[in-house]
Amino acid sequence: MGDDLAAYIERIKPLGEATGERAGHRIASALISFAMGMYDRAVERCDQSIAALETREAPRTVVAALRILREHARSLVATQVSVRSAFTFEGTVKVGSPQGEGNNAPQEFSFGGDDSAYLLLPETDEGVAPPEVVARDNALILLYAAAVTASPDDAQALEEQVAPLLTARLEYYREEH
Repeated sequence: MGDDLAAYIERIKPLGEATGERAGHRIASALISFAMGMYDRAVERCDQSIAALETREAPRTVVAALRILREHARSLVATQVSVRSAFTFEGTVKVGSPQGEGNNAPQEFSFGGDDSAYLLLPETDEGVAPPEVVARDNALILLYAAAVTASPDDAQALEEQVAPLLTARLEYYREEH
């Protein structure tokens, strides 16, 4: 793990602690599922995390990051290799699946102005990557930091499965600057 990421985790530690251990574990599961290409499972875990966090006073920035990750994972379901999925190959929800409740259309989510204090990458880095890519990368990094802080039992699995993805993404931004 790079020094930038370690310093960032320490900086937003209160946000991760406010997330709670149970939600931190669900977030860790969502991140690991995403990193392993199990996008339908990542969507399910994001939904569970969002539902749990919305029932209590949880950091709004973490919920925004979960929504961004959820929509990105949902857009990748069609590329998933596994057989079991609540989604069709086009990425839409199968009729009768738990994810079928509510709106089936893809949605755009982003961070709000107050969230910038919790983000590692500047949102205005348009010369490096499109805004939706920067938002996705910020969401991955923020959720990783929150999960590592909130659920220490998941730290090793996150380090093994998710940290390499984050390190590669951070390296991309370093190279472009």
